[in-house]
Amino acid sequence: MKNKRVFNLTNDEILMGVWYLHNNRSKHAREVDEGESARITENPFLWMSDPSRYDYPLTDTITKQEPRGYTKERGRRASNELRGFFNI
Repeated sequence: MKNKRVFNLTNDEILMGVWYLHNNRSKHAREVDEGESARITENPFLWMSDPSRYDYPLTDTITKQEPRGYTKERGRRASNELRGFFNI
């Protein structure tokens, strides 16, 4: 992914926000989600609308990888901005 800005967030920040949201789901929800393959989307709104139906790259896929430079605080800020943008 290129590192361009969307919604005042870079792609890396969007990934941090999605990572944060995914990791704040219940342990059971994460385990079930990570154990199944779902349609992959790079659209954070689509993923946020139904994370059990969609997978987000590097977040809840086989190639799960913590975002570079991730901290819980950076993820929380990014997730708040994503939720605010999408009125969630």
